[in-house]
Amino acid sequence: MISALVAVSSLCVHVPLHAQVPVQSNAEVLFASDGDPSDRFGDALAVDGDIAVVGAPGDDDMASGAGAAYIFRRIGGDWVEEQKLVASDGGFDDRFGDVVAIHGDVVAVSATNNSSPRFVYLFRFDGSTWLEEQKLASSGAGYGRALALHEDTLVVGDSLHDFTTGAAYVYEWSGTAWDQVQLLSPPDADLFGIDVDLDADTLVVGASGQSPGGAAYVYTRTGSSFSLQEVLTASDAAPFWGFGATVSLQDDFMFVTAIGAEGDAGAVYVLHDDGSTWTEVQKLSSSVPPPAGGFGLVIDVEGPYMAIGSYGGIGCDAATQTYLFAKIGPAWVEARKLIAPPSEPLNSMSRTIAVTNDQVWVGAQCVGPGTTGPGGAYVYELEAAFSRGDCNVDELIDCADAIRILMTLFELADPLPCQDACDANDDGAVNIADPIVLLTHLFSGGGPLPSPTGGCGDDPTIDTLVCDPAPYCP
Repeated sequence: MISALVAVSSLCVHVPLHAQVPVQSNAEVLFASDGDPSDRFGDALAVDGDIAVVGAPGDDDMASGAGAAYIFRRIGGDWVEEQKLVASDGGFDDRFGDVVAIHGDVVAVSATNNSSPRFVYLFRFDGSTWLEEQKLASSGAGYGRALALHEDTLVVGDSLHDFTTGAAYVYEWSGTAWDQVQLLSPPDADLFGIDVDLDADTLVVGASGQSPGGAAYVYTRTGSSFSLQEVLTASDAAPFWGFGATVSLQDDFMFVTAIGAEGDAGAVYVLHDDGSTWTEVQKLSSSVPPPAGGFGLVIDVEGPYMAIGSYGGIGCDAATQTYLFAKIGPAWVEARKLIAPPSEPLNSMSRTIAVTNDQVWVGAQCVGPGTTGPGGAYVYELEAAFSRGDCNVDELIDCADAIRILMTLFELADPLPCQDACDANDDGAVNIADPIVLLTHLFSGGGPLPSPTGGCGDDPTIDTLVCDPAPYCP
């Protein structure tokens, strides 16, 4: 049998496992305990460790459109609603919950109403309850539409400050209050503050309206103030590309989206800081451009994973899509497309995204009963537990697993439920080598398979394979 497979391998080595990037649909769906139609729960979200905050700017409890935000805490692997936050002075159409941020025991929530002023509320956890700590205000028309919170620093973006020049407000926690310590507003900018991100002493501010195709301003903090380090543009910038619409920082890497790039298909640029300057190292696009374009509408990065959302259009039937990229070696590679669970419609999925070390959260502001549900949040596991070699997920490793791989390779069977389990040699791909490795292991003393074996476990290798949780794995 082994010799026969080796002979076949010379003919079939180029047979692909799939013609397209794989999809992942297994996700937990979280709802507000008191959700009502048009609450738009999931319109904003942020996660830090075992605490998540989800905005519902359409909530009507305080007044029509006053808004709310919900705190969830992970307890024993399950996400449990802990508290509903509302503004102490919430009023008509305040849209509290339109943008949220979290760091440790502090949560920031924007109320981006249609009238002046706009507000950002700070809440702090005292060990048992989240208490409103302070209310920040500004007359800027875009104040609060971008937030970045890191330790004792809060940055609030306002891309419509001084018409469309834009600004970023920097606040510091003094121990008793959040004090504004700086206002950044370059006179030559355009839509400066449309997005912001903060990592330790590095601040990046997007200015997507900057001529010709947008810009990202990088600041470094020395002492108590930020100084401009560099203004970045895309290497292939073109008018109206919107470079800087969304920005994200992780260590010495920066990720900047240009949702209008390539005829509105959208792109994400990866830049690296060598200690003195930022250099563009990669440009990302989706293997299949989203139907309505706008790849890069939202982005979040954590460790070796990056989630990118697309525009999709306006309304609850928008064809939004979410893409997961993995860092394989020095490059980011498209790993899979996240789709709504079979039990739920798409419903404006991917307007908001958060990545943790083991999960991806995707907001779906209209999901639920009816055409305009209360909204929800999809929670995808980045790695599902499996047993290496058990390709057909029957708790056995035998010839049937090798046959299952071959049938899928030759398109004689449905997609594999767990590609990781079928990757017998753990090389990050499922191909003709895997049934050979399995059969050698079973009959020719080929040695043990790579972990996890002898039970359930996570894949120790970062790759682009997808896996539904095995029913026998905890």
